Amino acid sequence: MLKWLLSENFLQLWIKNLYAPKNTLHDVSLKVRQALQDLIVSHDISADLAFELISMLFGANPQQKLAMRRNQELLGALAGNLGADEVK
Repeated sequence: MLKWLLSENFLQLWIKNLYAPKNTLHDVSLKVRQALQDLIVSHDISADLAFELISMLFGANPQQKLAMRRNQELLGALAGNLGADEVK
């Protein structure tokens, strides 16, 4: 269900509003990021899903992907589900 919610259209809209503080949906985007982080922390997701979400959410293009530096808490929540074998 989580991958369904994070469709390409949703990601573009969410990231655009997350980085535009004067936009009317900025506060909602911040709450979505916090809710996503809380969901990941409260549920035990597999390492494969965590790796897939990291590659889906984070990247070099700030227009389409989250910046790692600005979203360290979310990245940390996802990375916490990776084991030593996945990190290698």
